[in-house]
Amino acid sequence: MVGISLTSLPLGKTMARDLYDEKGRLLLPRGTVLQSFHVQSLLRLGYHTVYVSEGDGPVRDKSALPSAYLTAIEGFRQIMDTLMQEGEAGRDQVEETVEQLYPHVLETNNILSCLRNLRSRDEYTYQHSVSVSVLAIKLGQTMKIPREDLKALGTAGLLHDIGKCRIPLNILNKPGKLNDEEWKLINCHPVYGYEIVKKMHFDDARVGLSVLQHHERLDGSGYPEGKTDGDIHYFARIVAVSDVFDALTSERFYRRRVPMIPAIKEVISSTSGHLDPQISCQLLRYILDVLPGEEVLLNTGELATVIRTFEADPARPLVRIGERFVDLRTEHKMRVMDLWA
Repeated sequence: MVGISLTSLPLGKTMARDLYDEKGRLLLPRGTVLQSFHVQSLLRLGYHTVYVSEGDGPVRDKSALPSAYLTAIEGFRQIMDTLMQEGEAGRDQVEETVEQLYPHVLETNNILSCLRNLRSRDEYTYQHSVSVSVLAIKLGQTMKIPREDLKALGTAGLLHDIGKCRIPLNILNKPGKLNDEEWKLINCHPVYGYEIVKKMHFDDARVGLSVLQHHERLDGSGYPEGKTDGDIHYFARIVAVSDVFDALTSERFYRRRVPMIPAIKEVISSTSGHLDPQISCQLLRYILDVLPGEEVLLNTGELATVIRTFEADPARPLVRIGERFVDLRTEHKMRVMDLWA
């Protein structure tokens, strides 16, 4: 089974699972061969993605993103190791790492399952940088950023924390609260990163600018320069949203990860004066598009399958428990605790 955009006109492909509306009514049963009138009707109803059988027509087989993701982590580890030993990492090495990721991110509908299943707390520094690159590319793709610009955006995501190679590991991995002096040092990493990126001589100046500005906030409360709204580059805003979301949903030495739905709610709440609200809402829309079909754990201890999501109340989807449909918008005693891996 593979998710495919309706705008790609998947005519002749076979539905791999039942499709229901928000009231639990069956719209298209599994096994339906999609015709043009099906696609047009679903688009009018606000649907964006359907799940079709793999091997049916030209749909690609299983995504190669997990393999590319792990390869990119090794590539980025080598870059960081070189810099930590006071060497100079070359632009070619960075571009090769992004090139390994880029096409697979574009062709993979649900990147979140890949990021969720391949995480390791001990590999956070490397995984986080690669994950932010993946998220930034996918966000840019859903926002219709031209394909030729997405590689620069992915490069900015990969290198956003590169300045941390100049921060002592005992501070980066400190399990307790940082003191004022340690925070001052941490807050220098965007400047350190900008200096490193400048030496790589990228053709696209947006890469370095995004690395420098990814901790700036719209209300001027960020660092290192306290930039506000219009002075923060658009790519830096995308990287900032990707950075916050991935950090929240990652396991750390000093805290547990935040489940995906509470994490996106926290990102949305951070839009007030901090993160760009349009980009945060685009991340929400993307997550809502890929959640149907995922298994979730409810607070009752039951496993449920997400049938339909709602932008106005993303934490309360329509779910199916066995043969029973439950709309969590009206069943207030029930709630989603987490995705079920």
